[in-house]
Amino acid sequence: MQPLVSIDEIRTAAAALAGVTVRTPLVPFPRADPSLLVKPESLQPIGAFKLRGAYAAMSTLPAAARQIGVVTHSSGNHGQAVAYAAALLGMPAVGRASTGRPHEPASRTTRGSGSGESDGTTRASIPE
Repeated sequence: MQPLVSIDEIRTAAAALAGVTVRTPLVPFPRADPSLLVKPESLQPIGAFKLRGAYAAMSTLPAAARQIGVVTHSSGNHGQAVAYAAALLGMPAVGRASTGRPHEPASRTTRGSGSGESDGTTRASIPE
């Protein structure tokens, strides 16, 4: 059986993420028995690990696809990651969220993108 992801694909993604994401340490969790190590992904620029996948995927898009941009249906961590990655890559991006989504995650998504508007959904437009 062939692995879902090859070691070469992992190395390529890691190289693309250099300087974009933080290499988070393993930190001992105090007073845990048995001992426990935690990986503080809150140290990432958007506060979540989702940036790794969003940036790794978006950075491999061909130039024509980058000009078109990306769309996500999230104003949470994934939406924030897409907005942040798009801004870094100079791509347009739109994030949509269902009506009733808490305002704070939506506002973090539009802050990451540079602009936004709300009409019952959340739209995060990344300036080119």
